[in-house]
Parts: sequence; structure tokens; C-alpha cells
Amino acid sequence: MNEGPRWMGAALAAATLWFVSTVLGAAAPPPPPAPPRRVPARPARPAILPGELPPGEPTPKEQLPAQYFAGLGQLHMQHKQWPEAEAAYAEAYAREKQPSLRADIAYRLGQLHMRKKELDKALPLLEEAVKSAGSGARSYTARRYRLGLASIYEKQGQPEKAEALYEAWAKGTGSAYEKQMARRELLRLWQRSGKLDAAVARYEATLKEKPNDRETLDILRLIYTSVKPDAQKALALAESTVAAYPDDREAAMHLLSAYERVRNYDKAVPLLQKLMEKYPKESPMLSTRLVFLYIQAGQKDKAAELASGMLAKGPETSELHGRVASIYLQLGKVDEALGQYEAAAKLSKTPTERERYQLSAAHAARRSKKYAKAEGFIKELAKSKSKAIVAQAKRLLFEIYEEQNKLDQLEITPGTK
Repeated sequence: MNEGPRWMGAALAAATLWFVSTVLGAAAPPPPPAPPRRVPARPARPAILPGELPPGEPTPKEQLPAQYFAGLGQLHMQHKQWPEAEAAYAEAYAREKQPSLRADIAYRLGQLHMRKKELDKALPLLEEAVKSAGSGARSYTARRYRLGLASIYEKQGQPEKAEALYEAWAKGTGSAYEKQMARRELLRLWQRSGKLDAAVARYEATLKEKPNDRETLDILRLIYTSVKPDAQKALALAESTVAAYPDDREAAMHLLSAYERVRNYDKAVPLLQKLMEKYPKESPMLSTRLVFLYIQAGQKDKAAELASGMLAKGPETSELHGRVASIYLQLGKVDEALGQYEAAAKLSKTPTERERYQLSAAHAARRSKKYAKAEGFIKELAKSKSKAIVAQAKRLLFEIYEEQNKLDQLEITPGTK
């Protein structure tokens, strides 16, 4: 057997392995590992102790936002510093660019000009406020702007512009309350300018031609309810409206109020009971109204029975106990009212709500001459963060000691009010 080729193949393989691992490996060593990334150290912040303000330079006046000056203006107005308020609001008005925020500043600045009888300066500001508020403004806010602008129009001898403003307000709102508010203001404007009687005659003539015209029915009812009061005419119009629109909740509620004004409880009670059946979600509010109807009608036993039923039906909430407490006070059941106010305070969700019920409980305890219990509530109220609540509690405590001829025993800490 010839061993030569086998020996030579093994030697060649070994030589190749040595060459690759030694020669080539030494010629191309692996790259060294990358050095760790160095993050520059942040400068150490000085330690701020509790209660200390952070360091920093004051903001330059030219960089202060408009709301800074608006806030200053509001504070000046609260303290009747009129020139300072005007200067602050003028600065805010010059800086603010957002229409919705600018509207309120314009209104405030306009008020200050109106106070100085500068109607020519106030007018464009109030017009801007009404225009800039738009549909996104809250009802109360937009209402203030419109009433202010209408007042200027009227003072300047331009009632027709005030009329147009009120009419646009009534047509442009989807709220029944806002519509009624606008119509009432328009009617009062006519009353002040001597135009109301002619307007009533026009509406009465329209109603004869169109007995079921809803707008005419509503306006005449409003006239005889609050502008030119006539309870019987208002009732007749409310009944006509319900007859024409039997499924309209608003019409039914106006009829209920009309029955109450003429003290026709025999019709008011069954109407309210029907409304409770028709609108079960409003049952808590309507039940409370029914209780007070019974009280006004002299049916106190029914009122007490319904109040107990409200508690049994639930759900048990602070609002329910508070409503029942007010009912018991109307019925002269002061001890029962006290118990309901205590329950309401325990179920309250916020400190403000709890303190409101505790204060009512303290008053009820005083009425029932449970002075020690009243003082207990007052001690709790004295811990309130609300200065108004504390002041009311202290005043009540003084009255309780005065009732008992114990003012000499009342401890007053020096320096407190």
C-alpha cells in the first residue's frame, strides 16, 4: 500500500490551518471595543427648602400675558379702584388677540366707560363683546353682554337697535329659558317706551286670527305673567296652550305655575302627578314640588307622608336628605329636619357640601333649643377653610349664647373676628 498521498494531504491541511489562524489572524485583529459614551454632567441645582420660591429672573413687563392685566383689573374693580381697573383692562385689551377672551375684557372695559357716562367709548367695546362671544359662550356670559349693549342703545336714544338685539337673541337661541328672557326684556323695553299697549293689541288680534299660534300664546302669557300681571288671563292662555299642544312639557309646566299663582291646588296637584308619571327621570324634583303644593294647600299630612315615601324610595343621597330636611322645616318638624341634615352631611361628597349641611343642622338644632348639639356643629365648621363659613358659624355661636343669656361665658380669642 502506498502511504505517500495520505501523508501529504494531512500535512497540507495542517499548514493551511496554521496560515489562516496565525498569519491572517495577526494581520486583521478584531476592532477594539468602543469607549463608553460620556454624558456631560448636569450642573447641580441649588437645594430649595419647603416654602422657598425657585430662583429666576422676573418676567419683563412687555412679556406678561393679557390675562395678567385682566386679573389685576378684576381685583381693582372688586375694591372700587376705578382708574387702576381701567388702566389694567386697557392694557389687557391691547394685548389679547383671542376673540373669546378678548370679549370679556372688552365688556369689562366697556362697563368702566359706562360708569363714567362715556357711552361713545363703551358702545364699540360692548358691540365687540357680543360679536366675539359667538355661539360658544356660556348663556350667562352672552346674556350679560347683550343686556349691557341694549342698555347703551336705549340710553343713546336708539331703542330700535335694542329691539333688534332682543329679537335676534330670542330667535337665535335653542334654550326655552333664554328665549323667554329675551322676550321679557323686549316687552319691558316696550313698556318703558310706551309701546306695550299697542304690542298687546297686535298680539291679541293675531290670536283671534290664529288661536293656536304658539309664539303669540307664549308672548301674551309672558306679558300677563310678569310684565303686565293678570293671573287669570295668564291662566287662560296657559290652558289654551296645553289644549293646543298636549304633549309639550314646557306648556304643562307653565300651566302648573299658573295654577299655583291662583292657588287652584285641586287642578295643580293632579297635573303634577301626571307629569311625574310621564317624566319618571324628573320624579325627585317633581316630588319635592308636589310636597310643597300639599303644604300650600294646607294638606300637611299628605306632605309628610310623601316626604317619608321619598326617603323609602331612595336612592339614599345627600341631596335627597337635604330636600326632605327642607320639607320637614316647612312642616314645623324641626327635630326630623335636624336628623335629615345630619344624614346629608354624612353622605356629602365634598367638604363644601358637608359644611353647607352642617350649617343647616346647626340652625335646626338652635331652633329646637339643642344648643350643645349646635355648638358641636359650629366647632366643626370653625375648622373650615372657607372664611365665609367660619364667619357664619361664629355669628350663629354668638346668637346662641345671646339667646341663653350666656354672653359673659363666650370666649373670644384676641385678634379674631
